[in-house]
Amino acid sequence: MGAELGRRVNAPIIELFEKACPFYMSIGMSYEEFWEGNVALPIFYLKAHRMKAEQEHEQLDYAAWLNGVYTKRAYEVVLANAFSKQGTPMQTYYDKPMSQLKKEHKKSDEEKEREGELQRMQAIVALKNFVNAFKKKG
Repeated sequence: MGAELGRRVNAPIIELFEKACPFYMSIGMSYEEFWEGNVALPIFYLKAHRMKAEQEHEQLDYAAWLNGVYTKRAYEVVLANAFSKQGTPMQTYYDKPMSQLKKEHKKSDEEKEREGELQRMQAIVALKNFVNAFKKKG
């Protein structure tokens, strides 16, 4: 009698597990892990599934945004060329994907160092000119 009562009480819980098992298997958990593994495993699989879904959503969102950027540029080129005055240089669309254009425009460390040195020399010259102009007034 006690075993029969236990089966009736646990029946709803078992049904819940039987309904949940296919979902967890669809996100990569094995049948054995679900039924015989550590009880915390489903929580980790679910967290991992949600993280992966969120990353995929962010990638799709970025792709949609990037598509809008390319479309905007295409309209800009068409409209600028259609309404520009004669003799004005024609606008052009990107000849390479934006990611490749950014890589080409990245400055090397040497170029950055040269530009920094040039700025320092310009500052020194400007300061000397200021001092000389101040001395002439005084």
